[in-house]
Amino acid sequence: MQIRAMKSQLRLIVDIGSSVIKAAVVDVYQEMPKAMLVKYAVPSQGYARGEVVDQPLLQKTIHRLLQKINTEHLVQINQVSVLVSPADCYSLNSQGIARVLQNEVTAYDVQRVHEIVRTIPMAEDECILHAMDQQFLLDYVPYFKAPEGIRGTRLECYSHLVVVKKAMVQSIEQTFKSLGMNDVVIGCVGLQGLDVTADIIENGVAVLDLGDGVSQLTAYSHASVTLSDVLLLGVQDIIAEIDKRFHCGQKVAQVLFEKHASLSFIVGEHTPLIETKIAGETVIVDRAKLTDLMQQGYQAIFAFVLESLKQISGVKLEHGIYITGGGAHLSGLSEFAKQQLQTDDVKIITDQYWLMRGAARAVLQKQVEVKSNQLFPKLKAFWQVHF
Repeated sequence: MQIRAMKSQLRLIVDIGSSVIKAAVVDVYQEMPKAMLVKYAVPSQGYARGEVVDQPLLQKTIHRLLQKINTEHLVQINQVSVLVSPADCYSLNSQGIARVLQNEVTAYDVQRVHEIVRTIPMAEDECILHAMDQQFLLDYVPYFKAPEGIRGTRLECYSHLVVVKKAMVQSIEQTFKSLGMNDVVIGCVGLQGLDVTADIIENGVAVLDLGDGVSQLTAYSHASVTLSDVLLLGVQDIIAEIDKRFHCGQKVAQVLFEKHASLSFIVGEHTPLIETKIAGETVIVDRAKLTDLMQQGYQAIFAFVLESLKQISGVKLEHGIYITGGGAHLSGLSEFAKQQLQTDDVKIITDQYWLMRGAARAVLQKQVEVKSNQLFPKLKAFWQVHF
């Protein structure tokens, strides 16, 4: 397959994880699913648990990825959306109030209220990665989009903010810019969009991304983010615990997790021992003990989910919770999650590109909004001139 398109038509979406770096080329002038032209996944190097631990190594990995895309598909791309799961971050909902300077709300009024929303205490080494509008109030009347052109005097804005370390953002920006990518947008996995219909985000849904380095929870309601939280516990921590418990080595622990681990063990239905050959060596593990270890790890994650969701106890999540990421492949996860989260509305997503498709949909939606914002002023000017 060869792709020949102008640079301005293509955007690269890169999901940088602790174990895998995934990439997809998106044509912003196409509609899903045709918009996602090619997909790649390579082992992650230089990045772990939401941090750049070796920038030159990460740069080499990204460079090889770009070379593969450029040579196989004959394209050059200079626009990239980077998805990360920062371990060192915190989020909060913020409010800003500004007086409308003229008789109706202008873009400048919206800019001013956005600036007020962002005036929160931060350390010198921190910055706001996300400032996502949740709701506007104009003279106490609610609007889910900026009420530009509407008459009023008092403008309020409620936003969801995510604060991260500047060094992480700067390292990733420098990595891509050194490779010729001038237009770099960095965002958190799960906050850049979901591969679901608009009504699901409108009516409320939570997403748990069980990554290798961290577990990230995001909740949506009324088409906006109401909660985002991160737990420093991921698949690699559970694998390390398997190694520690059974003294089997990291590689063997990895195989045990990926091929033999489960969240359920019933005497009589399963053999009591797991016997497998790994690298020519026979390994025997007590299945009940491995299951118990898995349950302890996932119980900690689901306890984090329940505690985080208490922050938005008044928000309805009518579409329950989606669980995705590398940790979503574990046998017995669905029933265990329903039991721990006390809900039957749990959906397991095993497609590793699911969140990337959501980010691609968000990119396409922004493109539509940009076109609309360019079109309506032209139509207004045309109407005033001719009529």
